[in-house]
Amino acid sequence: MRYADGSDARLGDRVELWEGSHGRVVCSLDTNEFGESFPRERWSHLRSGVLVQADAAGLLHYKHPDETLKLLAREQGAR
Repeated sequence: MRYADGSDARLGDRVELWEGSHGRVVCSLDTNEFGESFPRERWSHLRSGVLVQADAAGLLHYKHPDETLKLLAREQGAR
């Protein structure tokens, strides 16, 4: 999955979901990246998109990018 700016969504990305709501990508099915608490065996059935742990909304699955989803910061060391 790509953000509106064309960059790939990656594990660890800090994102803005909509104004005032933030979260972190905890799993990127498209790049085959799974966070420690989100193992491949449990989440690969979703097949595509990303899982975002939102600060206020909980765990969200984005299969397609939403126009309000914005990359705020890339985790240090990520490609």
